[in-house]
Amino acid sequence: SPGEFVVESRLVRGRRFDQVQATLSSIAGRLSLSGPAVLSIPLLPEQRESEEQIARLSSSLTAFTVLVFGLSLVLGARVAFRVSGPIGDLVEGTRLVAHGEVPRIPLPEDEELRRLVEAFLSMASTLEAQRDDLARAQRLQAWAEMARIIAHEIKNPLTPIRLSAEHLREVWRRGDPNRDRVLEECLENILKQTEMLRSIAAEFSDFARLREPQRERVELRGLVEEVVRSFSAASGIRWQIDVPMAWVHADPRLLARALTNLVANSREALGPTGGTIRIRAERRDGAGGARWTVRVEDDGPGVTAEDQAKLFEPYFSSKSGGSGLGLAIVRKIAQEHGGDARAERLSPRGFAVEFDFQDSGEV
Repeated sequence: SPGEFVVESRLVRGRRFDQVQATLSSIAGRLSLSGPAVLSIPLLPEQRESEEQIARLSSSLTAFTVLVFGLSLVLGARVAFRVSGPIGDLVEGTRLVAHGEVPRIPLPEDEELRRLVEAFLSMASTLEAQRDDLARAQRLQAWAEMARIIAHEIKNPLTPIRLSAEHLREVWRRGDPNRDRVLEECLENILKQTEMLRSIAAEFSDFARLREPQRERVELRGLVEEVVRSFSAASGIRWQIDVPMAWVHADPRLLARALTNLVANSREALGPTGGTIRIRAERRDGAGGARWTVRVEDDGPGVTAEDQAKLFEPYFSSKSGGSGLGLAIVRKIAQEHGGDARAERLSPRGFAVEFDFQDSGEV
């Protein structure tokens, strides 16, 4: 039976050979040997060299793989930097454009990215030019809005002035014995409305918005009667006033303006045939204090349900030639006093608009 194998290296004629040795205790069918026998088999040198070449090739492949991987990392990082840099500049440029600024982005070396950046810069320049057109249009629109508001506010005092003048002329032509009293009343109304015109003109520079309420103690019924007197010369109008004599804390001028707008709308709705205008005021007490509601009704034709939903929008008018600001101003005045305004169609005929305001109780 074979024993253990031993690999030894020997030098023969300047060349090294490997051999395998194994001890044999006996050989079957042969005479027994007096001592241990050794079987020695030399290995071919080509096999050794092949193994060494395979090892060297494996090392070379490993080194080449590592080299290729390193070069790939370097090239990938360079390409990523060349792409991510311009992309980051574009992202920052979009933020500048969103804030109304013109970005300055360096042109990249890559041809495709250069085209992209050039297109973006062209778009940014176009947006800047359009933004300047737009700003000019908004300024013109703001001036047009201011002019329309002022025109509407001037029209309100002009209507009582015209009515007073027409009434005075009619009384004078008839030779009415009370013409002296009528003359005094009409002149007083004209002077009062003229003073309102002067005040509106004085506030021209600040008329883009209504002034802040200047609250003071005012008698509500007296304020309503004063507004009604300015329309007393209108023919065919029957007045019903249900307003208690009570002191409220509010801006009398703004309340008078809101009430004048509502009465003027009702008078126009009634037309030349006339009708009834009812003015009511009611107080409600709550946790937040006293709140007053002023309501103006007329028995005119009213408006459609579609128009009612848009009555308080600026520049919407259900009348031909109207500015569409009267009810918008009423709502704004009510909101400045902590309230709001509403409209209601009456049955079988008529229309009502009311606004409420918070009585601060303080001057």
